[in-house]
Amino acid sequence: MASLYAGWVITLMWPQVKDFLQETLRRWAAVGLILITLLPLFLLSIFHPSAFDLTAFHDSVDHEYRRSDYANSFAELNEEAKWVTIE
Repeated sequence: MASLYAGWVITLMWPQVKDFLQETLRRWAAVGLILITLLPLFLLSIFHPSAFDLTAFHDSVDHEYRRSDYANSFAELNEEAKWVTIE
């Protein structure tokens, strides 16, 4: 999602910006434009993290919940499964 967002901004903004820069500065300007574009997404993920996170391993999946009541609800709904544990 973030790469799609950055791609659209670069596609729309870069033709407007590149003619004003020296050729030696264009690469740095492109990197700066991408970082400025992605900054709101990075800040959003830091200050408003998602309710849960999944980490997939070769033979298992870890579910990490921001709130313990989400984890308990998940465990109650899946209590028959032998792989459900609460840490």
